[in-house]
Amino acid sequence: MMDYYLEFVFPEKRVRYIAVAENEDTEKGLSDFVPFKNLFNEWFAKDTSRKVKNSLAAKFEAGERVSAYAPLGYKKHPDVKNKLVIDEETSWIIRRIYTLAFYGAGAAKITRTLTQEKVPTPGWLNYQRDGKRCSRL
Repeated sequence: MMDYYLEFVFPEKRVRYIAVAENEDTEKGLSDFVPFKNLFNEWFAKDTSRKVKNSLAAKFEAGERVSAYAPLGYKKHPDVKNKLVIDEETSWIIRRIYTLAFYGAGAAKITRTLTQEKVPTPGWLNYQRDGKRCSRL
């Protein structure tokens, strides 16, 4: 794929390609090894991607946690890696959400209700606990 860019796209767009680690520069002319290096790099990326997917699939299969943060209502187990335990401080929020959903509230209504009741957000809870903000929860 990179060969296509090096041979056609970059010259057409008048782009200078410099690979510092490989000491390659299109202004000086590229060595004969560039296509091989590109091929190996592409294979390496595909192989790494495959390994990551397999690793995640194995964790999913084993029921292990795969994210950096515990979801709301849970916390990381203090001793066992990749295990979650119920967080008694925040589990009431999850129970409230499920109760609202059970009685027919949709996502928008649940959001409005939690906002009206001033239920703290996961990011705010993390900030109160650790001094760290987490906008991904």
